[in-house]
Amino acid sequence: MSVTRKALLIFACWTLVGLYFSVHTMALYSYIGRPLPFTYTARIHLTCAYTWALFTPLLLILSKRWPLTGRHRWPHVGLHMASALIFSSLSLFIVEMAHRFWNGEPFRDWSWGWSALMYEELHGDILRYWAVIVIDHTLGYYQRMRDRELTASQLRAELAESKLEVLKRQLHPHFLFNTLNSISVLMFEDVTVANRMLLRLSDLLRHGLTADSPHEVSLDRELRFLERYLDIERMRFGDRLTISMNVDPTSLGARVPNLILQPLVENAIRYGVAAIDRPSTVAIRAEKQGEELRLEVRDDGPGLARNARRGVGLSNTEARLRQMYGADQKLELTSPATGGLLVSISIPFRMATA
Repeated sequence: MSVTRKALLIFACWTLVGLYFSVHTMALYSYIGRPLPFTYTARIHLTCAYTWALFTPLLLILSKRWPLTGRHRWPHVGLHMASALIFSSLSLFIVEMAHRFWNGEPFRDWSWGWSALMYEELHGDILRYWAVIVIDHTLGYYQRMRDRELTASQLRAELAESKLEVLKRQLHPHFLFNTLNSISVLMFEDVTVANRMLLRLSDLLRHGLTADSPHEVSLDRELRFLERYLDIERMRFGDRLTISMNVDPTSLGARVPNLILQPLVENAIRYGVAAIDRPSTVAIRAEKQGEELRLEVRDDGPGLARNARRGVGLSNTEARLRQMYGADQKLELTSPATGGLLVSISIPFRMATA
């Protein structure tokens, strides 16, 4: 907050205090049958209020210099008590002098009026002093709490970003090694196809696995990357692999985690297609369901084994979803009655920016 705005805020707060006590005093004297004009009570209480408004910047400095926390808090309490007495006495002296000026009273016997005012109002002015100190400490504590929360939030965000980066980077070598292993096998069976697969892999790496790739992309971009990967797998399995793609056009602009479908499809091909010696189908489905985006990858292989353990791809995918969406996500593995394995993901439906 700028100095000007802070000064205006102090002035406004003390004006409200002065007006409140002006009305209170006028109402009190009216009640006991000795009505006073508002101009009279306002002059007295606004003079007092604006005197404290002038004192407030000094009090804020003393509040910072003598905090009521820490190991020196008790000596600081003593210093504030002495300071409260000094500022309160000075405030009442100013009020007494202003009162005599407005009423045309002589200044020579000011001590008597000041002594009477000290007797009647000193406790109230001391409370005003402590109100400023306590409010300053309260606002300072609140600001420190906000700063700590902001720092903690930034640290959590940075930690989450680091975890996501690690999880994403784990997918790259996992995917790369599996693909290179497929190329290695084909080198002994069909060199021409292996060479084409190697070129496709080069194109895939150039478009998909860049160092600065974002954590979220549009579903359309994710499917284009997946299509490059599927080109490699089609070369590997030939007629044994059929890909069925059913994507709701309205979901193409939705945001999805980068490289979310490839490990699921790879898992379906590895355990659903490669595990059986017959033509197989991997079905990929994406659609919007209410406020969620549902992604499905299904194969017609042997299905989920009883004590099967989740590999790197599925475990990594599950961890990334938890990291990015918390409780607003779900990953399920089910065995349909018709056989095979169905992996489904539900995440919040959010459109990607252009």
